[in-house]
Amino acid sequence: MSEKNQKIILIVLTLSVVVADILIYVWVFQLLFDWSDTITSGVTAFVGALIGGLATLGGVYLTIINGKKQREIDAYPIKKLNADKVLNWANQANTITYGVRKYLNGDNLIKTKIIQDMFNDILSEKELMLDFASQVNGVFYNDTNVILTESWYISIEIEIVASNDEENRNYAIKDIINSISKIKKSYENLVNIKEEITSEFAKNKSSWMI
Repeated sequence: MSEKNQKIILIVLTLSVVVADILIYVWVFQLLFDWSDTITSGVTAFVGALIGGLATLGGVYLTIINGKKQREIDAYPIKKLNADKVLNWANQANTITYGVRKYLNGDNLIKTKIIQDMFNDILSEKELMLDFASQVNGVFYNDTNVILTESWYISIEIEIVASNDEENRNYAIKDIINSISKIKKSYENLVNIKEEITSEFAKNKSSWMI
């Protein structure tokens, strides 16, 4: 049974119990206090109006909740497509950091210019990736922005590492290692958010299935 139907049944059963209890109380009070038919009718009408209001309120609540779930279900394909595009891009940035680590460890086959060019390619898609990320959610957008920012830092500081300025070179290496860690962490966050979105979609979709 779907979550939607379960809530409807629960509301109906709750209202049924409340109505039954109220009718019993009205009957008991009528016997104890010898209420006239006019008083009994007035109390019954008031109770009926109250129950009707509660039923309307419950219906509005269900409509809002179900409307929200339906909007999330309808938006999922676009959200997933945008998340996939950003993830593919972020994976490239994360992969480049492995080459940067090799460079910092003395791999002479990897040149400064190559690393800068690769990160410049990443940065060239800044506006597009931020636009895609904004259509997923705020946290997804923030982590995408972190990858962009740290990629820019690496592209700048990698040139200092290649210089003969030993003091600044050591600071730059530390900054680059820190940026690499942030890129890796943000990429992992993006993957987790994508999985959460997929899981939430499956949950909402199944709750609508009879």
